[in-house]
Formats: sequence, C-alpha cells, structure tokens
Amino acid sequence: MNDLLRLDRALYNDEFIIAETKKLMYSPAIINNGVSINYGLGWFLQEDDRLGSIVYHTGGWPGYSTLFKRYIDRDITLILLQNGERSHSYTQQLVTSFEQIMCDDDSYDLPIPLENKNIIEFNPRNVQAFTGKYRFGDEEGKSLAVDIYIDKEQLCMKLANGMILTLLPLNSNRFFEEHTATELEFIFQEMDNNIRLLWYTNSEPEIAQRIFQ
Repeated sequence: MNDLLRLDRALYNDEFIIAETKKLMYSPAIINNGVSINYGLGWFLQEDDRLGSIVYHTGGWPGYSTLFKRYIDRDITLILLQNGERSHSYTQQLVTSFEQIMCDDDSYDLPIPLENKNIIEFNPRNVQAFTGKYRFGDEEGKSLAVDIYIDKEQLCMKLANGMILTLLPLNSNRFFEEHTATELEFIFQEMDNNIRLLWYTNSEPEIAQRIFQ
C-alpha cells in the first residue's frame, strides 16, 4: 500500500511524469471508430458533481482484488487491497460509503454483506451433462465463449481471457461463483436436446447456448 501511496504523491508533481504526459493520461481516448471513451493512458476517467475529476484502476484475480482511486481535484486517494473477490457489489457499497464521507454528508450508507450461500456436496456424476463450450451473445452481436469442465472434483468455468472460476453447487443445476458473487443456472431444452447457461450478473441474466460438448 505504501508503494501505491508513493506513486499517488509522485503523480501530483511534474518531476516524475511531465505535465503534457499526465494530460494525456487523464484525457479520454479516441478509438478507431472515432468514439471517445472514458479511459486515458492507463486510467479510467470519471467526473463527479461533488468530487470533481477522478481517475482510477482496478485489478484482480481469483484470490485478490484491488482498487486505486484518485480524486485529483480534492487531493484524496482511496486504496483498497482485498484478499478475495467474493463480493464485487459489497466493494462498490464500500466505495460509495467512503465517497459519501468525503463529501461531508450528514449520514452515509452502511454496506450490507451478501447472505451466506448454502453450498451442497459436489457430485461429478450430477454435473457431467453440463460440461462443454458455451457462447454468450449481446444485442451488439458480440460473443463470449466459455468452457465448462470438471477439474479436481470441482465444476469450473474458463473465460476467454484465461481466468478460471469455480462453480459451487447450490442445487442440482444452480451454482454460485464466489469471486464475482453471482449465480449460474443450467437449463435443459427438450425441443433441441441442448442446454442453456444463465449467468445472473444483472437484473436480467446473460444467456449462453452450448455449442458443443
């Protein structure tokens, strides 16, 4: 944490990185189709009515997660180092509470931890039928392929970026993924003898079709 704080302090003067480069770091990038995005050189960009200009970045892998958020108009820095990604929504609640305190609000929202999940015993024979490659799609026509497989007495999901998530059984066809704090459900479709995978990441689930076993 001290190293990140030293980096934060160094970025407020022009000796470490010159002003022209920092201006590029904190300016929206223009991608190939001409659209401006809220990402500069290594920093996500955010504007807040009360906190002003904010730059930040996150990091994570199964086992840890980080947030380095700099409120550069207020000279305030928030550094979160966590030994797990068990609840992204809880972390967001924490950040919201900290920002309410930064704004000198009379009261702030207390984060509410997620309820404990009732994980049942894993039985490979019960989930063998779910294994295979699935493809998620969105309204823009983009797709994401994932692999579902059994490894070391666990059901796993491998994402396109190589990250491997462990799916913990809640019942015979519904699973909990603790690093993203989300649930997934496998549903058999009789009409085409195939399986759909529903990933409950938002109010509406993301839906994938199995493309081969």
